[in-house]
Amino acid sequence: MNADATYSPSSLLSALPQTILVVDRDLNIIQTSGAAQANLHMSESALKERPLPMLIGEKNPLLSLISLAHSNMNIVVEHDMKLGLKDDALNVVDAQIIPLSDTDGHMLISLQSRSIPAFVESQDDMKAAAMSVSGLAAMLAHEIKNPLSGIRGAAQLLERRAKADEKELPELIKREVDRIKGLVDDLESFTEPMPVEPEEVNIHEILDHVKNVASAGFAKHITFREYYDPSLPSVAGNPDRLTQILLNLVKNAAEAIGETAGEILLTTAYKHGVWIGTDGSNRKRIPLEISVEDTGGGIAEGLIGHLFDPFVTGREGGTGLGLALVARFVADMGGTIECENKDAGAIFRIRLPVWNEGVSSNG
Repeated sequence: MNADATYSPSSLLSALPQTILVVDRDLNIIQTSGAAQANLHMSESALKERPLPMLIGEKNPLLSLISLAHSNMNIVVEHDMKLGLKDDALNVVDAQIIPLSDTDGHMLISLQSRSIPAFVESQDDMKAAAMSVSGLAAMLAHEIKNPLSGIRGAAQLLERRAKADEKELPELIKREVDRIKGLVDDLESFTEPMPVEPEEVNIHEILDHVKNVASAGFAKHITFREYYDPSLPSVAGNPDRLTQILLNLVKNAAEAIGETAGEILLTTAYKHGVWIGTDGSNRKRIPLEISVEDTGGGIAEGLIGHLFDPFVTGREGGTGLGLALVARFVADMGGTIECENKDAGAIFRIRLPVWNEGVSSNG
Protein backbone atom coordinates (compact mmCIF):
# COMPACT_ATOMS: atom_id res chain seq x y z
CA MET A 1 0.00 0.00 0.00
CA ASN A 2 1.19 3.49 -0.85
CA ALA A 3 1.57 5.39 2.44
CA ASP A 4 1.22 8.67 0.56
CA ALA A 5 -2.08 7.71 -1.08
CA THR A 6 -4.88 10.22 -0.75
CA TYR A 7 -8.59 9.65 -1.09
CA SER A 8 -11.32 11.95 -2.23
CA PRO A 9 -14.24 12.71 0.12
CA SER A 10 -16.55 10.94 -2.34
CA SER A 11 -14.54 7.71 -2.27
CA LEU A 12 -14.35 7.75 1.53
CA LEU A 13 -18.08 8.39 1.82
CA SER A 14 -18.87 5.59 -0.60
CA ALA A 15 -16.83 3.12 1.47
CA LEU A 16 -18.54 3.82 4.81
CA PRO A 17 -20.84 1.03 6.10
CA GLN A 18 -23.49 3.45 7.42
CA THR A 19 -26.42 4.80 5.46
CA ILE A 20 -25.27 8.36 4.83
CA LEU A 21 -26.90 11.11 2.79
CA VAL A 22 -25.64 14.65 2.25
CA VAL A 23 -28.33 17.20 1.45
CA ASP A 24 -28.21 20.89 0.59
CA ARG A 25 -30.24 23.66 2.24
CA ASP A 26 -33.24 22.77 0.06
CA LEU A 27 -32.99 19.09 1.08
CA ASN A 28 -31.81 17.97 -2.33
CA ILE A 29 -29.60 14.86 -2.10
CA ILE A 30 -26.11 15.66 -3.34
CA GLN A 31 -24.03 12.71 -2.07
CA THR A 32 -24.66 9.20 -0.72
CA SER A 33 -22.72 6.32 0.76
CA GLY A 34 -22.65 2.89 -0.82
CA ALA A 35 -24.70 1.55 2.10
CA ALA A 36 -27.39 4.19 1.45
CA GLN A 37 -27.66 3.09 -2.15
CA ALA A 38 -27.91 -0.56 -1.09
CA ASN A 39 -30.47 0.02 1.67
CA LEU A 40 -32.62 2.35 -0.42
CA HIS A 41 -32.29 0.12 -3.51
CA MET A 42 -31.36 3.04 -5.72
CA SER A 43 -28.21 4.18 -7.47
CA GLU A 44 -26.56 7.45 -6.48
CA SER A 45 -27.64 9.08 -9.71
CA ALA A 46 -31.27 8.03 -9.09
CA LEU A 47 -31.12 9.32 -5.50
CA LYS A 48 -29.77 12.67 -6.67
CA GLU A 49 -32.79 13.09 -8.92
CA ARG A 50 -35.23 13.45 -6.05
CA PRO A 51 -35.36 15.68 -2.94
CA LEU A 52 -35.23 13.94 0.42
CA PRO A 53 -38.93 14.67 1.28
CA MET A 54 -39.96 12.93 -1.94
CA LEU A 55 -37.86 9.91 -0.98
CA ILE A 56 -39.01 9.47 2.62
CA GLY A 57 -42.33 11.33 2.73
CA GLU A 58 -43.29 14.90 3.56
CA LYS A 59 -44.26 14.05 7.17
CA ASN A 60 -41.28 11.86 8.00
CA PRO A 61 -39.87 12.66 11.51
CA LEU A 62 -36.37 12.83 10.03
CA LEU A 63 -37.28 16.13 8.37
CA SER A 64 -38.10 17.79 11.70
CA LEU A 65 -34.79 16.54 13.10
CA ILE A 66 -32.96 18.14 10.17
CA SER A 67 -34.88 21.36 10.80
CA LEU A 68 -33.77 21.24 14.44
CA ALA A 69 -30.13 20.82 13.43
CA HIS A 70 -30.48 23.72 10.99
CA SER A 71 -31.95 26.04 13.62
CA ASN A 72 -29.34 25.14 16.28
CA MET A 73 -26.41 24.66 13.87
CA ASN A 74 -25.33 21.78 16.06
CA ILE A 75 -25.17 18.01 15.82
CA VAL A 76 -28.49 16.38 16.70
CA VAL A 77 -28.93 12.70 17.56
CA GLU A 78 -32.11 10.73 18.11
CA HIS A 79 -32.28 7.08 19.11
CA ASP A 80 -34.93 4.64 17.92
CA MET A 81 -36.41 6.91 15.24
CA LYS A 82 -39.16 5.20 13.29
CA LEU A 83 -38.66 6.20 9.68
CA GLY A 84 -41.69 4.27 8.49
CA LEU A 85 -39.89 3.04 5.35
CA LYS A 86 -40.89 -0.28 3.87
CA ASP A 87 -37.37 -1.67 4.00
CA ASP A 88 -36.74 -3.30 7.37
CA ALA A 89 -33.08 -2.24 7.21
CA LEU A 90 -34.13 1.38 7.75
CA ASN A 91 -37.33 0.93 9.69
CA VAL A 92 -36.03 1.88 13.15
CA VAL A 93 -32.73 3.74 13.25
CA ASP A 94 -30.42 5.89 15.32
CA ALA A 95 -30.30 9.14 13.34
CA GLN A 96 -27.50 11.71 13.49
CA ILE A 97 -27.68 15.05 11.68
CA ILE A 98 -24.37 16.89 11.30
CA PRO A 99 -24.22 20.46 9.92
CA LEU A 100 -21.26 20.85 7.57
CA SER A 101 -19.87 24.17 8.73
CA ASP A 102 -17.75 24.86 5.68
CA THR A 103 -20.71 24.68 3.29
CA ASP A 104 -23.83 26.71 2.71
CA GLY A 105 -26.40 24.88 4.80
CA HIS A 106 -25.37 21.35 3.80
CA MET A 107 -26.22 18.55 6.22
CA LEU A 108 -24.79 15.06 6.62
CA ILE A 109 -27.44 12.52 7.65
CA SER A 110 -26.26 9.26 9.20
CA LEU A 111 -28.81 6.47 9.73
CA GLN A 112 -27.73 3.42 11.69
CA SER A 113 -30.06 0.46 11.85
CA ARG A 114 -31.03 -0.82 15.29
CA SER A 115 -29.59 -4.18 14.21
CA ILE A 116 -26.06 -2.72 14.16
CA PRO A 117 -25.51 -1.47 17.74
CA ALA A 118 -24.96 -4.15 20.33
CA PHE A 119 -28.03 -3.07 22.24
CA VAL A 120 -29.96 0.14 22.73
CA GLU A 121 -33.13 0.07 24.77
CA SER A 122 -35.80 2.56 23.72
CA GLN A 123 -37.85 4.27 26.39
CA ASP A 124 -41.04 2.41 25.51
CA ASP A 125 -39.26 -0.95 25.25
CA MET A 126 -37.73 -0.53 28.71
CA LYS A 127 -41.06 0.30 30.31
CA ALA A 128 -42.81 -2.59 28.57
CA ALA A 129 -40.13 -5.08 29.61
CA ALA A 130 -40.34 -4.15 33.27
CA MET A 131 -44.13 -3.80 33.34
CA SER A 132 -44.60 -7.27 31.87
CA VAL A 133 -44.11 -8.83 35.31
CA SER A 134 -46.44 -6.52 37.25
CA GLY A 135 -49.38 -8.91 37.36
CA LEU A 136 -47.15 -11.83 38.27
CA ALA A 137 -45.54 -9.81 41.05
CA ALA A 138 -48.87 -8.88 42.63
CA MET A 139 -50.01 -12.50 42.59
CA LEU A 140 -46.76 -13.82 44.04
CA ALA A 141 -46.70 -11.20 46.77
CA HIS A 142 -50.17 -12.19 47.91
CA GLU A 143 -49.92 -15.97 47.50
CA ILE A 144 -46.38 -16.55 48.73
CA LYS A 145 -45.38 -14.03 51.40
CA ASN A 146 -47.94 -15.04 54.00
CA PRO A 147 -47.11 -18.78 53.82
CA LEU A 148 -43.41 -17.91 53.91
CA SER A 149 -43.86 -16.16 57.25
CA GLY A 150 -45.51 -19.28 58.65
CA ILE A 151 -42.74 -21.55 57.35
CA ARG A 152 -40.04 -19.33 58.84
CA GLY A 153 -41.85 -19.21 62.18
CA ALA A 154 -42.12 -22.99 62.24
CA ALA A 155 -38.40 -23.30 61.46
CA GLN A 156 -37.57 -20.98 64.36
CA LEU A 157 -39.64 -23.16 66.74
CA LEU A 158 -37.86 -26.30 65.50
CA GLU A 159 -34.50 -24.57 65.96
CA ARG A 160 -35.26 -23.75 69.61
CA ARG A 161 -36.22 -27.35 70.38
CA ALA A 162 -33.44 -28.97 68.34
CA LYS A 163 -30.26 -30.35 69.80
CA ALA A 164 -26.98 -28.73 68.83
CA ASP A 165 -26.34 -31.25 66.06
CA GLU A 166 -29.91 -30.87 64.70
CA LYS A 167 -29.95 -27.10 64.13
CA GLU A 168 -28.52 -27.23 60.61
CA LEU A 169 -31.82 -28.17 58.91
CA PRO A 170 -34.02 -25.41 60.43
CA GLU A 171 -31.24 -22.89 59.71
CA LEU A 172 -31.26 -24.03 56.06
CA ILE A 173 -35.04 -23.61 55.92
CA LYS A 174 -34.77 -20.05 57.28
CA ARG A 175 -32.07 -19.12 54.75
CA GLU A 176 -34.13 -20.42 51.83
CA VAL A 177 -37.27 -18.68 53.08
CA ASP A 178 -35.36 -15.40 53.34
CA ARG A 179 -34.00 -15.88 49.82
CA ILE A 180 -37.45 -16.46 48.36
CA LYS A 181 -38.86 -13.51 50.31
CA GLY A 182 -36.12 -11.30 48.84
CA LEU A 183 -37.12 -12.40 45.35
CA VAL A 184 -40.76 -11.59 46.03
CA ASP A 185 -39.77 -8.20 47.45
CA ASP A 186 -37.92 -7.49 44.19
CA LEU A 187 -40.97 -8.49 42.21
CA GLU A 188 -43.17 -6.21 44.30
CA SER A 189 -41.07 -3.27 43.14
CA PHE A 190 -42.65 -3.65 39.71
CA THR A 191 -46.18 -3.23 41.06
CA GLU A 192 -45.49 0.01 42.90
CA PRO A 193 -46.16 3.33 41.16
CA MET A 194 -42.85 4.33 39.60
CA PRO A 195 -43.04 7.99 38.46
CA VAL A 196 -41.68 10.55 40.90
CA GLU A 197 -41.23 14.28 40.69
CA PRO A 198 -37.74 15.04 39.38
CA GLU A 199 -35.29 16.80 41.67
CA GLU A 200 -32.05 18.66 41.11
CA VAL A 201 -29.32 16.05 41.60
CA ASN A 202 -25.53 16.34 41.62
CA ILE A 203 -24.64 13.08 39.91
CA HIS A 204 -21.04 13.22 41.12
CA GLU A 205 -22.19 13.11 44.74
CA ILE A 206 -24.26 10.02 43.91
CA LEU A 207 -21.32 8.38 42.14
CA ASP A 208 -18.97 9.10 45.05
CA HIS A 209 -21.44 7.57 47.50
CA VAL A 210 -21.87 4.48 45.33
CA LYS A 211 -18.09 4.09 44.99
CA ASN A 212 -17.61 4.38 48.77
CA VAL A 213 -20.31 1.77 49.45
CA ALA A 214 -18.85 -0.60 46.87
CA SER A 215 -15.25 -0.11 48.01
CA ALA A 216 -16.20 -0.88 51.60
CA GLY A 217 -18.00 -4.09 50.65
CA PHE A 218 -18.42 -6.15 47.51
CA ALA A 219 -15.72 -4.32 45.48
CA LYS A 220 -12.90 -4.11 48.05
CA HIS A 221 -10.41 -5.71 45.69
CA ILE A 222 -11.31 -3.55 42.66
CA THR A 223 -9.67 -0.29 41.60
CA PHE A 224 -12.05 2.55 40.78
CA ARG A 225 -11.11 5.25 38.27
CA GLU A 226 -13.17 8.40 37.84
CA TYR A 227 -13.27 10.52 34.70
CA TYR A 228 -15.72 13.27 35.57
CA ASP A 229 -16.67 16.41 33.70
CA PRO A 230 -16.45 19.01 36.52
CA SER A 231 -18.67 21.44 34.61
CA LEU A 232 -21.52 18.95 34.29
CA PRO A 233 -24.88 20.56 35.16
CA SER A 234 -27.34 19.00 37.60
CA VAL A 235 -29.39 15.99 36.57
CA ALA A 236 -33.18 16.01 36.58
CA GLY A 237 -33.85 12.80 38.50
CA ASN A 238 -34.45 11.09 41.80
CA PRO A 239 -31.43 10.64 44.12
CA ASP A 240 -32.63 7.38 45.68
CA ARG A 241 -33.33 5.78 42.33
CA LEU A 242 -30.12 7.05 40.79
CA THR A 243 -28.25 5.50 43.74
CA GLN A 244 -30.05 2.21 43.24
CA ILE A 245 -29.38 2.27 39.48
CA LEU A 246 -25.67 2.93 39.85
CA LEU A 247 -25.21 0.51 42.76
CA ASN A 248 -26.78 -2.20 40.62
CA LEU A 249 -24.53 -1.44 37.65
CA VAL A 250 -21.39 -1.25 39.80
CA LYS A 251 -22.31 -4.52 41.55
CA ASN A 252 -22.81 -6.21 38.19
CA ALA A 253 -19.45 -4.85 37.06
CA ALA A 254 -17.75 -6.20 40.19
CA GLU A 255 -19.34 -9.62 39.67
CA ALA A 256 -18.17 -9.63 36.04
CA ILE A 257 -14.60 -8.99 37.23
CA GLY A 258 -14.85 -11.71 39.88
CA GLU A 259 -12.21 -12.28 42.52
CA THR A 260 -9.32 -11.24 40.31
CA ALA A 261 -7.87 -7.74 40.20
CA GLY A 262 -9.73 -5.41 37.88
CA GLU A 263 -10.96 -1.89 37.31
CA ILE A 264 -14.30 -0.12 37.20
CA LEU A 265 -14.35 3.18 35.31
CA LEU A 266 -16.95 5.79 36.26
CA THR A 267 -17.34 8.51 33.63
CA THR A 268 -19.55 11.56 33.18
CA ALA A 269 -19.77 13.68 30.05
CA TYR A 270 -21.93 16.25 28.32
CA LYS A 271 -23.00 15.16 24.82
CA HIS A 272 -24.29 18.00 22.68
CA GLY A 273 -27.19 17.33 20.37
CA VAL A 274 -28.52 14.09 21.89
CA TRP A 275 -32.32 14.06 21.82
CA ILE A 276 -35.04 11.52 22.42
CA GLY A 277 -38.53 11.43 20.97
CA THR A 278 -41.29 11.40 23.58
CA ASP A 279 -44.65 11.16 21.85
CA GLY A 280 -43.81 11.21 18.17
CA SER A 281 -43.72 15.00 17.77
CA ASN A 282 -41.99 16.31 20.90
CA ARG A 283 -38.32 15.82 21.61
CA LYS A 284 -36.23 16.54 24.64
CA ARG A 285 -32.52 16.74 25.17
CA ILE A 286 -30.76 14.04 27.18
CA PRO A 287 -27.17 15.32 27.04
CA LEU A 288 -25.90 14.05 30.40
CA GLU A 289 -24.07 10.74 30.03
CA ILE A 290 -23.04 8.53 32.95
CA SER A 291 -20.99 5.42 32.14
CA VAL A 292 -20.01 2.37 34.17
CA GLU A 293 -17.30 0.30 32.49
CA ASP A 294 -15.55 -2.83 33.77
CA THR A 295 -12.60 -4.98 32.79
CA GLY A 296 -14.46 -8.25 33.23
CA GLY A 297 -15.32 -10.90 30.69
CA GLY A 298 -18.06 -8.97 28.90
CA ILE A 299 -21.65 -9.97 28.20
CA ALA A 300 -22.50 -13.19 26.39
CA GLU A 301 -23.60 -12.43 22.84
CA GLY A 302 -26.80 -14.37 23.32
CA LEU A 303 -27.81 -12.14 26.25
CA ILE A 304 -26.84 -8.70 25.08
CA GLY A 305 -30.04 -8.08 23.12
CA HIS A 306 -32.27 -9.09 26.04
CA LEU A 307 -30.29 -7.88 29.02
CA PHE A 308 -33.00 -5.55 30.33
CA ASP A 309 -35.80 -8.12 30.02
CA PRO A 310 -37.11 -9.54 33.32
CA PHE A 311 -35.68 -12.91 34.40
CA VAL A 312 -32.80 -12.73 31.91
CA THR A 313 -29.46 -13.20 33.67
CA GLY A 314 -26.00 -14.49 32.87
CA ARG A 315 -25.08 -15.01 36.51
CA GLU A 316 -25.60 -18.25 38.38
CA GLY A 317 -28.16 -17.65 41.11
CA GLY A 318 -29.23 -14.31 39.63
CA THR A 319 -32.91 -13.39 39.41
CA GLY A 320 -32.72 -11.30 36.25
CA LEU A 321 -34.73 -8.50 37.88
CA GLY A 322 -32.01 -5.97 38.71
CA LEU A 323 -31.42 -4.63 35.21
CA ALA A 324 -35.12 -4.70 34.36
CA LEU A 325 -35.75 -2.43 37.34
CA VAL A 326 -32.79 -0.24 36.34
CA ALA A 327 -34.28 0.14 32.86
CA ARG A 328 -37.63 1.12 34.29
CA PHE A 329 -36.16 3.69 36.68
CA VAL A 330 -34.11 5.24 33.86
CA ALA A 331 -37.14 5.41 31.58
CA ASP A 332 -39.28 6.98 34.33
CA MET A 333 -36.68 9.75 34.63
CA GLY A 334 -36.94 10.41 30.91
CA GLY A 335 -33.62 8.84 29.98
CA THR A 336 -32.18 5.91 28.07
CA ILE A 337 -29.72 3.14 28.89
CA GLU A 338 -27.56 1.12 26.55
CA CYS A 339 -24.82 -1.44 26.87
CA GLU A 340 -22.14 -2.95 24.71
CA ASN A 341 -19.05 -5.09 24.97
CA LYS A 342 -15.64 -3.43 24.81
CA ASP A 343 -12.25 -4.94 24.06
CA ALA A 344 -12.07 -5.88 27.73
CA GLY A 345 -15.34 -5.99 29.63
CA ALA A 346 -18.61 -4.16 29.09
CA ILE A 347 -19.89 -0.60 29.35
CA PHE A 348 -23.31 0.70 30.38
CA ARG A 349 -24.25 4.24 29.35
CA ILE A 350 -27.13 6.18 30.90
CA ARG A 351 -28.34 9.41 29.28
CA LEU A 352 -30.50 11.80 31.31
CA PRO A 353 -32.01 15.29 30.99
CA VAL A 354 -30.62 18.45 32.57
CA TRP A 355 -32.39 19.87 35.61
CA ASN A 356 -34.92 22.64 35.01
CA GLU A 357 -34.16 23.02 31.33
CA GLY A 358 -36.79 23.81 28.73
CA VAL A 359 -35.81 21.08 26.32
CA SER A 360 -38.98 20.15 24.45
CA SER A 361 -38.93 20.68 20.73
CA ASN A 362 -41.96 20.40 18.51
CA GLY A 363 -40.89 18.97 15.23
